[in-house]
Amino acid sequence: MRTHEIWVAGRPATFATAGEKPWKALLAAAVPKPAGTNTTRGVRLEFVLPTLAPNGMPLDVDNLCEPLFSAIVNGRGWFDGRRNKIEWWDATKRAAGRDEAAGCWIRFDDSADPGEPESGGLLDAGYHGPLPHSARDEAVHAWAWDLRSATHPGTVPQRANLWLDFAHDGLNLGDIAAGRVKNFIDCFHPLIGGSAGRPDDHRFDRMVITRNVDRALGASVRVRIEALGFVVSGMGPRPGAATLPQVERTLPATSPATRAVQGSRPDSNPCRPGSCKWLVVQASIEGWSRKRLFDELEAVGEGRGANMRQYISDVGSENKIALAWHDGRLIMEI
Repeated sequence: MRTHEIWVAGRPATFATAGEKPWKALLAAAVPKPAGTNTTRGVRLEFVLPTLAPNGMPLDVDNLCEPLFSAIVNGRGWFDGRRNKIEWWDATKRAAGRDEAAGCWIRFDDSADPGEPESGGLLDAGYHGPLPHSARDEAVHAWAWDLRSATHPGTVPQRANLWLDFAHDGLNLGDIAAGRVKNFIDCFHPLIGGSAGRPDDHRFDRMVITRNVDRALGASVRVRIEALGFVVSGMGPRPGAATLPQVERTLPATSPATRAVQGSRPDSNPCRPGSCKWLVVQASIEGWSRKRLFDELEAVGEGRGANMRQYISDVGSENKIALAWHDGRLIMEI
């Protein structure tokens, strides 16, 4: 096994936030281009953060990975400049200790896999369906609900580590902003808390993502979760067609929004990740409130929130996605 280790000092940021651009600039300056034949197969990341919840918004491990992959793969040429060449990644987040600098350890690795989990106290299950196209996939929601019902119905992990092993050789593990890996994780709310499209996946301190699952298991994804403590939490009803959000089941017959249904949101975001148009479409996919969309736009640049209506119009004219507000949520008109 050969590794190449780099420390990048600075404040790690998630994608589509004001800190993304300066953080990517630090990465571009600190990470060299690969020398010689590139044999790197995976990467280990250790995000050392000044706080795990800046401005009261907990940070997700996968969202921290997106700007970094953009910088080291697309920008510096690791993994031959192609994110789908990443065979595995292992990322952790933790708060910086006293007098410890914030930043990220990046360890490029030529091993075939990151190794098996060390702990024996794991939830270990297989998901046997197709991969989801959105964070609101009812099949994955129902699978996660059934799994929790059988294992820890009255609680959710206070903190946890996650291992996902996909049975898809060509799956792009490095595409976080719009890829299948994030869609699958974002369907976990019955297991870890949160709501449809907005799981409490900040509870995961570590994510290990691979694509080497044994086909003999017959699973699309092998899911292993190590819970680091539990908190009491109710489950709610089993997800399914009978539990569509109330706002979309009781629209007045005269409203043009009666043409909208749960499955009519875009399955993926066609806009450039982090752009204002991308945020508008993401608001429809994930069911953001008007206030959250305004705040996310302002994080990109002061005054962007006031231009929300124009961005929605641009998405309609340029991307042919017709969006409209109804009861404080963006929905897609069909």
